[in-house]
Amino acid sequence: MKIFLTFLLILGHILIGHSKDFEINERVNERINGKADERTELMSIVFRLSGADEYTNNKVFKYSKAVDEHFKSYENHKVVEFAKQLRHEKGVVYDAVMSLAVHLKIKNNKVYILKDAAGIDKRWSKHDIKNFLKLLNEFYSDTKFNEFYKIQSDIYAIAEYNFKNIANKINYIWFENFYGEKPHSNFNLIISLSNKGSYGPKVLLPDGYENIYSIIGTWQTDSLKNPVYSDDDIEGIIHEFNHSFCNQLIDSAYPAMRKVNEEFFNFVSQKMALQAYSNPTTMLRETLVRAAVIKYYQDQAIDTNQIKALIKREKANGFLWIDKLVELLADYEHNRKSYPTLRSFMPEIAKLQNRLSPKEIYENYINNLPYIVSSNIKDQGTNVDPKTKELVLTFSSKMTIGKNGCNLGKKGNSFFPKLISAKWNKDTENQWIISIELEPDKEYSISFPARFFFDQKGNNIRETYTLDFKTRKE
Repeated sequence: MKIFLTFLLILGHILIGHSKDFEINERVNERINGKADERTELMSIVFRLSGADEYTNNKVFKYSKAVDEHFKSYENHKVVEFAKQLRHEKGVVYDAVMSLAVHLKIKNNKVYILKDAAGIDKRWSKHDIKNFLKLLNEFYSDTKFNEFYKIQSDIYAIAEYNFKNIANKINYIWFENFYGEKPHSNFNLIISLSNKGSYGPKVLLPDGYENIYSIIGTWQTDSLKNPVYSDDDIEGIIHEFNHSFCNQLIDSAYPAMRKVNEEFFNFVSQKMALQAYSNPTTMLRETLVRAAVIKYYQDQAIDTNQIKALIKREKANGFLWIDKLVELLADYEHNRKSYPTLRSFMPEIAKLQNRLSPKEIYENYINNLPYIVSSNIKDQGTNVDPKTKELVLTFSSKMTIGKNGCNLGKKGNSFFPKLISAKWNKDTENQWIISIELEPDKEYSISFPARFFFDQKGNNIRETYTLDFKTRKE
């Protein structure tokens, strides 16, 4: 799973699309076009109503407005209340929701569970699925969900059209070549206008085949406020498809990797939690997935400097030995006679990890990173002058001017300040200056994600910097 919750002080790509329908070709060597899917929108909207932040995406405003207007009177529906219970008591959040979504089938205005299929996340018990499905059908009928879905067909079609060129750039043959096993799989791309994150669930069919999915959220709009997609979304697609291969490999190798992996996790658990990775197993799955994504780009002959940037970014995300894993995967690719599949190579990956010292790697990494030294607005300040026009961050090193940005703070969207512009101090190259507008007697909350700031050696800052403060009364 890859989570994007980003406010960037840069303009995105602007693309304007027209309505058109496409068919999904479920063969590895053919083009696969992204499609909106009634099942995923249904599940996303139910969990949006339950208060799940990861399913509260307001980026495509006219769509989120339509959702809120249509479903406002159903906020206390039985299935919504049950979803709240499942979230709080069973941890049915993030990927678990989409895992069930792809195991559903909607026919004749009724929602069914696929028979004889496997792969639903373990957080869903059989008893909970049965009860949830009953209530979900009531919700589907009560809300006239299918009518809502059909009314939104134009916005779905625009999303599908604008997604087409991105989907066509993906090399699906790579998966078979890299993993060394002919995938008995159908690749499926789903576009979601409701999801903040992206997910990679799969359905195991009784005949041995699999339906593997890359469910991609929507984070950009054009000048007409329509959903658009860029080359940045390709990485998300590759990432989620890799989950369908990597998760099972990690699960089978995990007993041999548990001890050292848990030591790594202890050093970066807070950073993992910010990415919704709450346990060591999930972190290790993500480590292999992200290394596989980097190998994908290497095999597509991407620029070496971009590969280095990807590795540094993932280390900044807390995957501290990913550089060593990428190097080892290169050895795997050069020794395919001895290791015909990645599955056969997993013992070597376990040996590599178990030779490492998590403490030494963590300390060496942290001690060489730049960091934010200070801010002219003090964190936890309660008497900030509302006439302050600039927020100035000072860094410990000279920084690279690039895609720098900020994000929502700890307190959420309603506490985010109004930002006008941003620039670097060209004389010192270590101060980022943001023009802001503040109001008196108001609380503010903002964060500066580590992944948005690089020193001139290409290293991310040490950690995400958060700033909470309150302005004084005039």
